[in-house]
Amino acid sequence: MMRCRAEYPQRALLASLTLLLGIAGPSSYCCSQDEISQSEWKRGFHGFAMLCRAEGMAVVTNLAYLDQPRQDDLLVVVFGGTPGLRLELQTILDRGGAILFAADDGRTSRQLTSSLGINLERGPLQVTSPNSWYGEFSDCFRVVAIDTTHPVTKGVGEIVANRAGYLLNRRRASLLIPVGRWRTLANSPLGRIRGRNAGTSEFMAAIVTSKKGRGLAIADHSVFTNQMLACGDNARLAAQAVAWLAEGQRDKVIILIDSGIASPDDPTLVDINIPPPTPQQVRDALASLPPDVFRAVVNDVTAVVEDEGILDDVVGEFFRKLPRFLYNRIVILTLSFGLGVFAFAFAVTSRGKTDLTADGDEVPGAKSRRVVNRVERHGVAMQMLDRFRVDVTGRSASSWNEFVASIHVIGSPIEEAHLRRALESYRKRRPSFWTRARLEELKSQLDHWRLLLQSGALEYDRLEN
Repeated sequence: MMRCRAEYPQRALLASLTLLLGIAGPSSYCCSQDEISQSEWKRGFHGFAMLCRAEGMAVVTNLAYLDQPRQDDLLVVVFGGTPGLRLELQTILDRGGAILFAADDGRTSRQLTSSLGINLERGPLQVTSPNSWYGEFSDCFRVVAIDTTHPVTKGVGEIVANRAGYLLNRRRASLLIPVGRWRTLANSPLGRIRGRNAGTSEFMAAIVTSKKGRGLAIADHSVFTNQMLACGDNARLAAQAVAWLAEGQRDKVIILIDSGIASPDDPTLVDINIPPPTPQQVRDALASLPPDVFRAVVNDVTAVVEDEGILDDVVGEFFRKLPRFLYNRIVILTLSFGLGVFAFAFAVTSRGKTDLTADGDEVPGAKSRRVVNRVERHGVAMQMLDRFRVDVTGRSASSWNEFVASIHVIGSPIEEAHLRRALESYRKRRPSFWTRARLEELKSQLDHWRLLLQSGALEYDRLEN
């Protein structure tokens, strides 16, 4: 079945891989039978093998696969020196297979790749400009001259190399002949090799053959070691390189390390003698992630915690180890604290403002209370309006309609019209209208109209029966 990969591994996978390689914890958290040293782990390719398995490829050790007439289901990976290794890489490409070879040792690797039209030349390359150094060493540098239009290097901003060699490309691709030739994907910074000026040299190149074979050559195999995957964009480069090389129906990979066939274990199954990272190191690693990658990692971790019931186990274990008398005290103190908080909140929210009389004045010496609902505030508003009607008419027997029709503001028809509209509006308002602010607004209006009444500007024409 043909496997088509339209999209390469997401950044969340790369971030998870980087964190896993960085915090592949102490032996008490691992379940491997074998234990390796810290230096062996750093030089190992467990993370790279993990990426191959994530692409659905099985890491095989049977060299009989190299003798098959069709190899379009096979990826051959060669890391490091190759003394005595008899391997026809060009034949693998011609049979539709894929190859990845990366080394910096020079002569032995050159013999292996001579038929491909590209040589892996010996380093180490000493970079001239300190701006390109990674850390304080000129032979550990950042490769930033990258062609990001290729699927292998898409989104790769920098590749961190350590004591790298360089590529001598004798079959370079061109616009006229792109197939069957090596396309340059990255160039090293200006540097010197063994005392002589090397200028700008090729660091990585890729090839696609007419038989759908694919190849990738890199002048440094340490880029894919466990230690270096966490540097720069090396993890992204590794993931995208594996995905591109595995495209099609390739479901097997042979990994050769320094001429020996290998099958690196999954990183989660390796017992490593290294101390766990400090909390600050973990925080720094998470803080450096882009927001979308950070959310994806947090979601993945949260899902694992929920699925495995880790939080329940931790809390349950804590209370199981807790003495009974201390457990009871914690429960009692927690309940008491909760009741105290509730009582305090109730007391604060129950404090009201000063009571209002029917005309809106404060009642001297009265205890403050809260108008608890809109119906009660509506009642207060109606009392205030009725009190104003009595103040104007001098009697309570007049109807509301008679009162509104008989009230006048001398010399100001506009003020009179406003007064009548406002009184009618306030009288007809529903209970839901009356808030504390609107009660205060009504009181202010009534105070203004009382001043007009006292000054003689407000008159009431009493209708005679």
